[in-house]
Amino acid sequence: MTEDKKFNLSGIRDHLAADRTILANERTLLSYLRLSLTLFVAGMSLIKFFDSIIYLIIGVIFLPLAVIAGVTGIRRYQRCHKFLMTLKEEKE
Repeated sequence: MTEDKKFNLSGIRDHLAADRTILANERTLLSYLRLSLTLFVAGMSLIKFFDSIIYLIIGVIFLPLAVIAGVTGIRRYQRCHKFLMTLKEEKE
């Protein structure tokens, strides 16, 4: 295998690795959003359908946790996305 072909394959590997990292970042964001939605639905269900004070307290705790999980996921995604785009621009 010549040096040109090795260099070309190396460039393709780097490009594919960057794409995999971007996709992993998006999957992580979706996981955070899924957690946020689950906490919100669980909290609202506990508040709406149960009369016990313990369930009410747990439901009220779940609601801000849902917001925190969503905001944390979005912020982490944006920070990682910005970093990846910076690396991508440096390579080009």
